[in-house]
Amino acid sequence: MEIRFPLILDGATGTELQKRGYTGESCAEQWVLEHPETIREVQRGYLDAGSRVVYAQTFGANRQKLEERGIMNRTAEYNRRLAALSQEAAAGRAWVAGDIAPTGLFLAPLGEASFEELVDIYTEQAAGLEEAGVDLYAIETMMTLSDARAAVLAVRSVSDKPIFVSFTCDPTGRTLTGTDVAAALTVLQGMGVSAFGLNCSAGPAQMLPLLQRLREYARVPLLAKPNAGMPEIVDGRAVYDCPPEEFTACVPAMLEAGVAIFGGCCGTDRTHIAALRAALEGK
Repeated sequence: MEIRFPLILDGATGTELQKRGYTGESCAEQWVLEHPETIREVQRGYLDAGSRVVYAQTFGANRQKLEERGIMNRTAEYNRRLAALSQEAAAGRAWVAGDIAPTGLFLAPLGEASFEELVDIYTEQAAGLEEAGVDLYAIETMMTLSDARAAVLAVRSVSDKPIFVSFTCDPTGRTLTGTDVAAALTVLQGMGVSAFGLNCSAGPAQMLPLLQRLREYARVPLLAKPNAGMPEIVDGRAVYDCPPEEFTACVPAMLEAGVAIFGGCCGTDRTHIAALRAALEGK
């Protein structure tokens, strides 16, 4: 496949798995391996809608997160098997991204982890994904610069494939630990990442001003993977109320801000991806 911009990623995985029976009581990665057709169905739907990159269901498949669920010494195996499911779904129609997410550990003074420990955890996961033959890496929903830097170093120790990095932040552009996403962009593009952006956080309208501010500092393509609006809790579950036409209303302004990679996070489905494809047609 030839890379073409704008590039369309996939939509949400977690909320789509919930529609198909996942309750959150067990490890999502383990549940997917026990119900493999669910992820193949979700991702084939995204491919039919227009996605050209799907994220392997490896969001929580780092050693720290797996061990918190009682899954010991199976990091490489889980990443290989989960990536293989997405490769089966893609069937050569799209790239498969190895999905890498936060460890949940913090450096001092907020926590007790060392930076070397973070790199080691991510290297184990990246090695499994590289062995599986993923096409690129998506380091997403980052909340600390230390996690993002460690993940990039880990991937680069096993692969020279493209790396997309996306952060989640508050409306002012600050991460959980207070880092400005513009500073994170500057650091990470200096480390050689292929794209930088935002995911989760909020809906497209709330994300747009942050992307416009990032444009001033960006020397790589920007990435936008917003939620389907801000969730409301109804009967104990998060409900997202941003329909596809509202979800894509900011696409022209995002293009103007330098966004070249589009997708959807929590609450989005194949209809949002189809609307993205229509909005980006000929752009």
